[in-house]
Amino acid sequence: MSPALVDLLEKYSGIPPEEQEKHLHEVRDLAWEIFPMPCIGLWWWLALGMSTHPKYAEVLALLKSHSPTTPRAYLDLGTCVGQDVRKLVHDGVPLECAYGSDLFEGYEGVGHALFRDAEKMKGHFIQADIFDNSPDAPLVKTRGTWDVVNINMFLHGFTWDEQVSACKSILKLLKPQPGSVVMGIQSGSTKSGVVTLGPPFLSDGVTKDVFLHDTESFKKMWDDVARSEGIELK
Repeated sequence: MSPALVDLLEKYSGIPPEEQEKHLHEVRDLAWEIFPMPCIGLWWWLALGMSTHPKYAEVLALLKSHSPTTPRAYLDLGTCVGQDVRKLVHDGVPLECAYGSDLFEGYEGVGHALFRDAEKMKGHFIQADIFDNSPDAPLVKTRGTWDVVNINMFLHGFTWDEQVSACKSILKLLKPQPGSVVMGIQSGSTKSGVVTLGPPFLSDGVTKDVFLHDTESFKKMWDDVARSEGIELK
């Protein structure tokens, strides 16, 4: 357990340090029932990855500048139990700015159990599929409204074509103005290419091809997507 996590659970959730380990094991069992991903079993969901990003301080300042005349909005895609959302709020971002979205609706309740904030965080979880582009899709309805979209450990679970589709949708979520931010951390490779996943990442007998990037292929993908959408990236 990192000092940042201990601090978050103690000061945000009111859980004394000596009770945290037992609490986390209980919550991990709940999360495992929703979807048994290796990242759940291996505690990756407690990494508070966004706060380790080199641009975190810059993004934190942007979101904390929220005001009635200059509203700010943050969306955490693939939010899982919403750990990065809580960290932002704990670090001073106004609650009304911070939202998480995940395909698995059950993670909302697990996040409430983890952080003991069901009333506080009510309405801050958007159950949605990034690949659903229908007019009534929850994320489609919010296009053009977000200052920051975070995609920690998100894209690497998809094929190249799926990643391109997701990136197009992600760019559409941003406010169409300079200073809007896409940020995140992804798994990659020293040599880009297709990797076939199987157990323990998937159930027995199930495989899935995904595309892992190196620096060059990742930049190329985003440049191609931005060009197709008429957006300039920096």
